[in-house]
Amino acid sequence: MAIISVKSLLEAGVHFGHRVSRWNPKMAPYIFGRRNSIHIINLRETVKGLVRAYYFIQKLTSEGGEVLFVGTKRQAKAVIRRESERSKMHYVAERWLGGSLTNYTTIRKRLARLEELEGMENDGSMSSLSKKLGSTLSREKKKIHRNLEGIRNMERMPDALILVDPQKEHIALKEAVKMGIPTIALMDTDSDPDLIDIPIPGNDDAMRSIEVVCSKLADAIVSGKAIWEEKRRLEERKREESTRQSSTVRQQAETSDGSKYATGSTNPAAPKVEDKKDDAKKAEDRKRNRRGKPRPGSGKPFEAKADGATAPKDGGEKKEFSGGPKRPPFKGKRPDNPRRDNAAQTKEQPKEVAPKAETKPVEVTSNMEKTQAEKEN
Repeated sequence: MAIISVKSLLEAGVHFGHRVSRWNPKMAPYIFGRRNSIHIINLRETVKGLVRAYYFIQKLTSEGGEVLFVGTKRQAKAVIRRESERSKMHYVAERWLGGSLTNYTTIRKRLARLEELEGMENDGSMSSLSKKLGSTLSREKKKIHRNLEGIRNMERMPDALILVDPQKEHIALKEAVKMGIPTIALMDTDSDPDLIDIPIPGNDDAMRSIEVVCSKLADAIVSGKAIWEEKRRLEERKREESTRQSSTVRQQAETSDGSKYATGSTNPAAPKVEDKKDDAKKAEDRKRNRRGKPRPGSGKPFEAKADGATAPKDGGEKKEFSGGPKRPPFKGKRPDNPRRDNAAQTKEQPKEVAPKAETKPVEVTSNMEKTQAEKEN
């Protein structure tokens, strides 16, 4: 199904441009010809621009984007206000305040002031003031409400700007270009298309022409928001299913056997009677060692089994168990421990001293000793 037909554009008078003397040469690709010193706009270019803008706006709003309508001309005020309210988007139908995009923090302060004045009027505190001060505050409230009524709910910067006659809305156009916001404009033959991202050539002075173009763009916003709402609904449903599955898995993990809780039990955390008995039995077994004897300090005496029970000799009284027979002291030679023995040997053995080298006697051969030896011989 076509978005719009050329016949509807002709009936609305979209093809009429300005006088030849007022044209902008950059609009030559969008002009079909001239008649009676008036340029005729090529409606094929109008349909192309409108289709591009339609799908762009639809995709933008289907992802959660916001659009701002701007049209302060007398012919466009009522149309801009009606179509923006129908599509639940923001608009500026009165004077464009300088800095509405580049100085947005100041605009938010003025909106906070508007809420403050409305609160004073609702609670009756404004009526208690003097007549002069009360009239001053009421005029201030009306002025802020008239200029900023359309962007009152705009919590962040818009994702696109729709302009009617960018020649008149040149301040808004420059601010959008400075902030990097895409612009869509219905522009006549006297405008500059270089500053517009998606130009829609057409008559921007006739009310019917403005209404045809703005209604189609509003339809694109409505369809895109419907897609966005469906996406959110599906995401919420998936989130609920995931939380439900995680809760069931957690409940199954908390039970001992992995099965669900009993239907009769309202509190799943309440233990059963059998579980209480098992816990008591485990606590009793924990106080005994592996041989069935109580641990020291448990306070229970030893009770012999019925099969192995014997009467005490010589009529003696039965003694209470005091932890089992004590181990007798060790008498005898301890087994050899190579590590301990080696350590003891290393401690007892002194350090070996290297033997000194033997010194040979030095032979002294003097004349007296030689003569004495000869005599003895």
